[in-house]
Amino acid sequence: MKTLMTLILLFSYLIQAEENIDAKECGDTPLHLAQDIETAKVLIQEGANVNAQNCDGKNPLEVILISAMMDIDNISITELDIELILLFIEDGAIVSEEVLDLIRHKRAQLFKKPGKRNLPWVQQWFHEFLSQITTDI
Repeated sequence: MKTLMTLILLFSYLIQAEENIDAKECGDTPLHLAQDIETAKVLIQEGANVNAQNCDGKNPLEVILISAMMDIDNISITELDIELILLFIEDGAIVSEEVLDLIRHKRAQLFKKPGKRNLPWVQQWFHEFLSQITTDI
């Protein structure tokens, strides 16, 4: 059902924007709003820009990363988020220095708290990923 709703939303954007795949509604492109991996893949195959920025100056990858880091006591990352992160990176998404600094700060706060190292595999993957992108760049 989510896929159908996302596709309906996508087609309404395309009609309104005269078929511009990166058309923005309230600052977000259809790729920012994709709620499943299939829709994101279709958008990218049709030419959506993985580095298109919303009104906050963030691309879809950065939106996921920031969203997952918002609540320092409860990192909220899903398997879908991981799939989207990998898809966006594979297609050339770039993480700004501003977002990397935010991630470094949030991770430092998280690991100062006791008992946060026993994380579910999705969260553990996310922490390892964040560690890699903040040290490799």
